[in-house]
Amino acid sequence: MACDLKKNKDAMTDAFKDVVGDSDNDWVAFGYEKDNRTLKVMETGEDGYEEMVDELGETKAIYAIIKMKDPNSGLPKILQINWLPDGLPASVKAVVSRHVTDVERFFPGVHVRLNARYEEDIEEKALLAKISKASGANYSVHKEKKKDYGPVEKTGTNYVKTDATKEVDVNQRNEYHRQTQEADERRRRDDVKAQAAQRQKDENERVAREKDESAARNQAVERKAQTVQAERTKVEEERKRQEQEARDQWRQEQEAEAERMTAAEQQAEITKREQWEQERERISGCKATTMTEEDRADAWQAEKERRWEEERENIRQQRADACVPDEDEYQDEP
Repeated sequence: MACDLKKNKDAMTDAFKDVVGDSDNDWVAFGYEKDNRTLKVMETGEDGYEEMVDELGETKAIYAIIKMKDPNSGLPKILQINWLPDGLPASVKAVVSRHVTDVERFFPGVHVRLNARYEEDIEEKALLAKISKASGANYSVHKEKKKDYGPVEKTGTNYVKTDATKEVDVNQRNEYHRQTQEADERRRRDDVKAQAAQRQKDENERVAREKDESAARNQAVERKAQTVQAERTKVEEERKRQEQEARDQWRQEQEAEAERMTAAEQQAEITKREQWEQERERISGCKATTMTEEDRADAWQAEKERRWEEERENIRQQRADACVPDEDEYQDEP
């Protein structure tokens, strides 16, 4: 839960400025309202440290601002005490301990900040020691005595100017540069060879990898084709088997039907065939006077085809009822 510094902002700012400024107030204490979230001005005073300490209790979280003199320089310093005593309830301490940073940002220009939990942390000597340590100087210019450091002696040196023409041998320098250039050239050629070898190795690996992948793909395609062909063969054999079974069943039914035919039915079939013959002779006789022999043959052939078409239609109907496909063997003339 964030600290509420807006509700009483004006009052707290004025109280802080009084302590920092030239007013008689030299300390101010800020505390929480009942919600342990909203900060307010609790008390201000003019009597310094003793009066301020009395305001700090054992069960309250207090932020105290006090103006005290620096023991080294004698200048006024602003000290902020974040008082979170041990007697503070744990639930309250868990909440207000997160407000310290916000409160410190709210009061700018403080020289020393101190987190305190025990009474010895806020003793006057301890506070003055904190201020003295933070001031950056542990002495007074008014107390410092003059010191005699003795006569000042002349400082010597061992520096000798370097002559480049004497220190550096031109032939050795040229030989060194030549060797360096040769070494660089050898290293460059070795790098080129190594790169070429690496590229060739990578190319060989790529070709071998592509070859293996191609062989694997071909094998997979071949296995797939074999599987498909096997499935097709199996389906075709099953279809032929079913057709053969249907034909066999139809033949058995026809044979059984023939066996069940009575003598009267057989006689009717014979009579029907005789009627066909008579009809053929009648057609041939009635047209004998007007038709040539070739015309009579054509007429009888047409009559036979008509009757055979009727017979085939009956056979197809029977076959359709029995779910048996057509066969060439049933296409003979009656």
